[in-house]
Amino acid sequence: VSGTAVFLPVPGVVGSEAALRVLAEDENVRGVFALYPRVTTALVGIGAVEPSHLLAASGNIFSEKELAALSEHGAVGDILLHFYDAWGKPVEGVLTSRVISMGLEELRKVERAVGVAGGRRKYAAILGALRARWINILICEQFTAERLCAE
Repeated sequence: VSGTAVFLPVPGVVGSEAALRVLAEDENVRGVFALYPRVTTALVGIGAVEPSHLLAASGNIFSEKELAALSEHGAVGDILLHFYDAWGKPVEGVLTSRVISMGLEELRKVERAVGVAGGRRKYAAILGALRARWINILICEQFTAERLCAE
């Protein structure tokens, strides 16, 4: 796409709202935030609420209590660490105030919002993302593509 990748130099989830406020004041972080309206291509993963074994082993997941709360509120997946339900409606909660990333509404405005995911475990998350139009391009494997088309 001949673009320039820009990375947000912070953890995706911080321990508290106070930590988020401090990091959001950083000049480098503010500089990335200021670029959001100019993003023309975003490549994002679509995650299921239940993390993969690989992700769980890495320690980069939410606590079991947090995941249970998300599920209780109907969350089926996430994009950019923002969780949503089967129809793509954001699931707000404690985690929302601790996530540092582009928001879903900002992502929706991106010309090419490319979601990458596949497999049975992520099907509900993929369908929710498409229903809400959080992404407008999907890269997936044949099983998921056929099932989505049949839906």
